[in-house]
Amino acid sequence: MVAAAALVAAIAAAPVPGAHAAPSAGTPATPAAPGPRFANVQTRASTSIDAIIGSVAVDGTRPYVFVRGGDGNLWVNWWSGSAWSWSNQGRPAGAAIDAGIGVLAVDNASRPYAFVRGSDGQLWTHWWSGSAWAWSPLGTPGGTSMGAGIGVVAVSDSRPYVFVHGGDGNLWVNWWSGAAWSWSNQGRPTGAALGTGGSAIAVDNASRPYLFVPGSDGNLWVHWWTGSRWQWANQGTPPSASITAYIGAIAHLGSRPQIYVRGSDGSLWHNWWNGSRWNWSSLGQPSGAPVDAGYGAVEAGTQPYVFIRGGDGNLWTHSTSWSNQGRPGGFVPLQANGTALAVRDPLNNVSAPYAYVLGGDGNLWANWSTGSRWLWGSQGAP
Repeated sequence: MVAAAALVAAIAAAPVPGAHAAPSAGTPATPAAPGPRFANVQTRASTSIDAIIGSVAVDGTRPYVFVRGGDGNLWVNWWSGSAWSWSNQGRPAGAAIDAGIGVLAVDNASRPYAFVRGSDGQLWTHWWSGSAWAWSPLGTPGGTSMGAGIGVVAVSDSRPYVFVHGGDGNLWVNWWSGAAWSWSNQGRPTGAALGTGGSAIAVDNASRPYLFVPGSDGNLWVHWWTGSRWQWANQGTPPSASITAYIGAIAHLGSRPQIYVRGSDGSLWHNWWNGSRWNWSSLGQPSGAPVDAGYGAVEAGTQPYVFIRGGDGNLWTHSTSWSNQGRPGGFVPLQANGTALAVRDPLNNVSAPYAYVLGGDGNLWANWSTGSRWLWGSQGAP
């Protein structure tokens, strides 16, 4: 476990990992705020998209979407100030990108970090120093291998925490200590193994990380920092359904965790903290279209939004009610691979929900709200 003193020490300094490497050709610098429309950014793709790794709104206003390309490289789709562009960020030295883990940003969301597992078994980060992009190896958990990633979160704005499965079956976190990156064994839920899926959030001015993960016992589990120590807690299951898939989590109003899962009844279920206790609530399902796959959850302003694919193949959002977003172009099928984020319009200082999903046509598609209507736009492919 991370010792209390060590974690407190971690809250003292921003991460400064590794030496700065030269940026790759076409690397984004600090693009201006996004324009009001999404157009198809590229008609001739140089490679395909294998998987979406994650997204982040740099400075709160500039979406960056990281994907693994069919060429094995990390690519980012970003806003240049006047148009969307794709940029090839390369790959770790001597290793291919085996799987994506997540994306976050530190220092007032000005510096993005993408985390991946390399074919060498190591955790790698690709990060923006403020003047250049760099790849840095973060090693593996002590005495064991690294399995699948679970989630990433920036604690107190400047300290990345990366949660992964260990080959020993335990939860491991790689975190910034104030002087170096460190691995810490967080154990596992009592009487249960770690299941598939999960995500991390931070509450109370982003000072306390929470990691949510399904357990092999069918329950939702949370591993969280109390302010002085780490502990596991069993969140149970929905009262009338079992958990069949994890969808996402948010820190509502900065202090109230809200977790979303798919139930065996096809409904979206919500585990949430009301300020004094935890509750389970059913949010139902789209009319005639049970929840098929989840793309994530995000809070735009003070309103939660959950993006899912329905049994009808359409993208649906749930906020105060269900809203059918259809499909890209009205007919492009959606793959079960996507990400969600909130983007602030610098002109009116209003945040809007965005979902990025991989289409059956091989393109990255964006679905977002203008405040009065929802729109689809193709971001193309690298």
